[in-house]
Amino acid sequence: MSFYFAIAYLIVEYMRPQSMYEALANLPFAEITIAGLIVFLFLEGRARFNSSFQNILISAYLFWFFVSYLFAVRSEFALQPLVDFSKWVVIYFMLTNTINDRKRLYIFLIAFLLLNFKYTQFAVRIWAQNGFYSDPRGLNAGGGIGSGFFNNPNDFGAAITSMAGLSFYMIRSDAKKLFNWFKMRWFHIALMITIPLAVLATSSRGAALALGVASLGIWYKGKRKFIGIAGLIIAAILFILLIPEDNWTRFQSINTEQDSTGQTRLELWRAGIRMANDYPLTGVGPDNYAYVNEYRYGADDAERTIAQHNVFIQAASELGYPGLILFVAMIIGCFYNQRKARQILKEKDIDDPFLYGLSHGLDICLIGFAVNGMFITVLYYPFFWMLLILSVSLFDVVRQLEQHAEQSAPADGLSQKPRLQIVPASRYAKNRL
Repeated sequence: MSFYFAIAYLIVEYMRPQSMYEALANLPFAEITIAGLIVFLFLEGRARFNSSFQNILISAYLFWFFVSYLFAVRSEFALQPLVDFSKWVVIYFMLTNTINDRKRLYIFLIAFLLLNFKYTQFAVRIWAQNGFYSDPRGLNAGGGIGSGFFNNPNDFGAAITSMAGLSFYMIRSDAKKLFNWFKMRWFHIALMITIPLAVLATSSRGAALALGVASLGIWYKGKRKFIGIAGLIIAAILFILLIPEDNWTRFQSINTEQDSTGQTRLELWRAGIRMANDYPLTGVGPDNYAYVNEYRYGADDAERTIAQHNVFIQAASELGYPGLILFVAMIIGCFYNQRKARQILKEKDIDDPFLYGLSHGLDICLIGFAVNGMFITVLYYPFFWMLLILSVSLFDVVRQLEQHAEQSAPADGLSQKPRLQIVPASRYAKNRL
């Protein structure tokens, strides 16, 4: 039951039915699923504090979040972000203790990708209905979705480029079938096709750049470099050809005087860096950037007071340099988790394409998030925190397999070490461990 509530929370967090249907607006779906998750987690005896160092980092980050709230310029502005992030910390510990075996990890990942596919295919459909044209400012409300946590097309672009790596690597790593005929690989291919088209629909330059850098990361990890670079060039040409002329002009104006959006963001970055330097220890406080920029720094244009448009400057300006250091440490920690997971799988001779693919996919997702984060403020959005949960759960599952492999090894060390092979459930009867 705890795992079912975990899936329910994922659906509530990403679909937000309470914002899609007015009749459900007053129902506390998120609170219900979190409460159910906590209750059944304890009833089932699954509650535990695993040894992941990320637990210490996120706990320290929450503590510093609270300190920044106490010393915020306007603490009343910082209260809601503190409450929201506290929920995410609870969710992190609940989910990482619920997604504690390979099967659950796989189901949770597929549910996560399905919810993202719901958004990408819908954005592509709207883009196609508009004659394969997207306004230079992008489709409204996150690709025309009109619900969820996407406030604008840039948020939507950040969401899908932060999970593109998972989709790509699952094409090669997911060999499962549904109903003995539908190959999950077909679903991953469909999702991978809709992602760049959805990025086109957003007209987000940051999302386009993040997708490009993530693609280079995939090429760097690949073995067939020549074929890979040829594929990248073809994909880039097709992507550029599909960009409308007025939108392409906007892309070409990057970092020029004609790029008013870019110039505005430079001013926002300077203001955020100034706040980080003026308040280096605790920052101005969560959600205090706009107030300080307007009333203390004298920004008189509404566009120049909204947000930092850079997740790292957001962390430094609102939580101080300790907050930024902890945030970057968690990102680096995820890369370490995935690298260590691959190392364990290789050393213990565990043949599991899914876990290998998931580790590489999370690497690419983090690259996409970091690049896109240079142009958008998504510190309090679920993008990174979902990747953190998947990374910690992956490492936990791999360590369990490592312990199983060690227990299965011959005591005298004279016999050949058995090869631990993970096989699909449908093949288990024919190919036993």
